[in-house]
Amino acid sequence: TNITNLNASNISQGTVPVARLPAEAIGGGKVLQVVSSFNNTFYSSNSTSYTDITNMNVTITPTVSSSKILITFALGLVDDASGSNGGYAFRMLRGSTAIAQGTGGSVNQNTGFIGQETNMFQFLDSPGTTNALTYKLQFKNTYNGNIRINRTQDGQNSGASSITAMEIGA
Repeated sequence: TNITNLNASNISQGTVPVARLPAEAIGGGKVLQVVSSFNNTFYSSNSTSYTDITNMNVTITPTVSSSKILITFALGLVDDASGSNGGYAFRMLRGSTAIAQGTGGSVNQNTGFIGQETNMFQFLDSPGTTNALTYKLQFKNTYNGNIRINRTQDGQNSGASSITAMEIGA
């Protein structure tokens, strides 16, 4: 019942819970898992309230509560339908909680503002849980026009977007 020293070559079946593994087996900045979502479909919105971007979400379940989650996303070819260089804000959510936001803004605390062309962003989150986590991206119109993702306003160019979550052992 109290095995203190066991050679792994003597184990023929079964599993060892991650919590029983030594820290060096799961920690030290190693990538433990990766999940990603790819989106090359056209998306458009003229909402001045935050709205989900279709297919820009991922769900990851951390192996251990001390893990960090590196979220990376790229939005391809953001444009407005009017060609007037409108303004667009975006935010990242973990579940229903906005994360990675600025502070002190007089109107909004956003993750960032989107310019035309492809936009990329990274954030290292420390959720402190082993529960499943869903990360998603939302955006809104802050200036003018109908926001378009993955296609230019003239319809002649298209792009692709993605969101990736990587569990990093602590």
